[in-house]
Amino acid sequence: MRYDIVRFKLLSHMLLMQHSGIALSDTVLCDDEMIKNFIEEGISPVDAINQIGISIKTSEVSISY
Repeated sequence: MRYDIVRFKLLSHMLLMQHSGIALSDTVLCDDEMIKNFIEEGISPVDAINQIGISIKTSEVSISY
């Protein structure tokens, strides 16, 4: 599970920086428990970012999780 959390955070960080200019540490996504819950619910990094209120257009994102 630890590897999944690290990978989720890395993808989230890259998306946030590229599309919003926001650091991961400036969001609730820096919390491992929150990330673990997103992973268990099957929520992708893009969907997690959109859920916390930072809009990322999925048509512009080409990643697989």
